[in-house]
Amino acid sequence: MDKKKIAVVTGGSSGIGKAIVEKLTGQNYVVINADIDPGEDSNTAHYLQCDVTKALDIDTLYNFVLTRYGIP
Repeated sequence: MDKKKIAVVTGGSSGIGKAIVEKLTGQNYVVINADIDPGEDSNTAHYLQCDVTKALDIDTLYNFVLTRYGIP
């Protein structure tokens, strides 16, 4: 079974973060873009609204990744 490579990028909706998301998706990673600014979903990049300064948002991000992709 081929496991997908998964990356979480904070601030991936613009600037350097967006460039990182694009680079990783180009290298066949599934990317979770955790940002307070809206992002775009695709087959390999998923946007999740997340303010990394808020514990509840971090918990939501963790549970999203765990539920969707499981434990490696």
